[in-house]
Amino acid sequence: MKEDKINFISPLSSDILDVRSTQTITVKINDTTNDKMVSWLAFPSISDSKNVKFTQKSTPINSQGVSVNKLKIKGKEDSNLLISVYIEDGENDPDHYSAIYRIKNSRIIWNLDSLFCAPTEHYDSTDKESVITLTIYVVDSDNKPLKSYPLKFSGQPTHPAFVFSPDSLIYNYLIKAYVVNTDENGQAIIKIANTAPGIITLNMGPLNRTLIETRYVVFTNIGNTSGEESLLPPPNLLNDNSDGVLDLDKIRGNLVEITIPEISTLPSKISVWVNGRIAYVGDLKETNGRYVYGIDKSLFKTNYAYNFLAYTISYNDGNGCDSETLMFKVTGSITQYEPDCSGSLSPPQLVIPGVSINYSHIVGGLKIKIPYYENIEIGDEVVVDIYLNAYFMGSNSPKTAHLESRYIVSEDDLDNDFIVLFQQSDLQGFTTSENGKDGVFQAQYTVVGKESSQILILPLNTVSG
Repeated sequence: MKEDKINFISPLSSDILDVRSTQTITVKINDTTNDKMVSWLAFPSISDSKNVKFTQKSTPINSQGVSVNKLKIKGKEDSNLLISVYIEDGENDPDHYSAIYRIKNSRIIWNLDSLFCAPTEHYDSTDKESVITLTIYVVDSDNKPLKSYPLKFSGQPTHPAFVFSPDSLIYNYLIKAYVVNTDENGQAIIKIANTAPGIITLNMGPLNRTLIETRYVVFTNIGNTSGEESLLPPPNLLNDNSDGVLDLDKIRGNLVEITIPEISTLPSKISVWVNGRIAYVGDLKETNGRYVYGIDKSLFKTNYAYNFLAYTISYNDGNGCDSETLMFKVTGSITQYEPDCSGSLSPPQLVIPGVSINYSHIVGGLKIKIPYYENIEIGDEVVVDIYLNAYFMGSNSPKTAHLESRYIVSEDDLDNDFIVLFQQSDLQGFTTSENGKDGVFQAQYTVVGKESSQILILPLNTVSG
């Protein structure tokens, strides 16, 4: 059968194979009348052969001349892999056809531009009020983008009503998930919308691995003038708010407690909305027979400004209902978040250079690069903190936040910088005061048990630019 030629159909030799994955390898035999078997061999360059193994030694050829096998990769090595196939025809030295692949350790970073949006009956990708955009980045151990990398995406307890991507998005009925590949820059975009209020858990991960990350999104008409006619009762403030004014200075600690009125049919999820931010989303929590939630003081507008508080509940089928909005004034002071002190390590860096943090930096998520530091070790826990101190738009009310990301150093990081991503949804709405006072961005990382870095300090205005 020396005249037979075998072509590798999927994946192509230019594609990356992921460590700790199961890959489907497909070849095409030109002679579709062949009723023999295809034999498979795998030759890893540096890894133990037990870590790279086909599930079958030989596979049949179907009527279209296609033969398929599954390859299980268990190793951690960053290496080359040669796959060789041949037709079993009784010859002592059959022709072998080969492809060389690169095994890389991938990392998926994904961003939500918002945690909530309004329901809509008609999908419109340009309507920011009713569409949530997911930006997914896939990089290898050297932080280089991985193109044509397959991802799976789904929702629980149901998919969003509308799921769209400018890239190649298909629905896989076998795994009950959408599949999309990254582009030339290792990036994929997915836009979602829904027809009714509710809370959906989004699942994102590599197609060929079991690794999954989850995020909540909320579909709500709260804050939308086109709201619903039938609403649940508004939430209640537990703290003293005489004359309709909440005084933050009279409350111990950093949390303002609210309660949710008794609900006849218990939902599975709840989200609490404060001044255009999701303060809590997750399971319904009961404390001493009441549904009590603590809201960070930093989410409130002071200087006797009006504040708006509401909630959305969601049932087991994903559909839900909004509450009426509680409106009240707030006074008192808010403590700004600040780093304790500067350390000796080199400061963190912006992946997108700039002399300030503006809107263009946070689109798709804010990427912070942690430079190589001396005595780096596998297993180091690196905590990256950013401190945002600015103002609510159109006011002199302070708007402050402290965001944290934790990263565990792996073998791949020993000779490289690494990147952490902060969500766009957490960074929006920080701007200059009504009097023109600038906001301030500070970033610092700490290697737990060792040392902290110097502090990166920049002007902050994520509303413009």
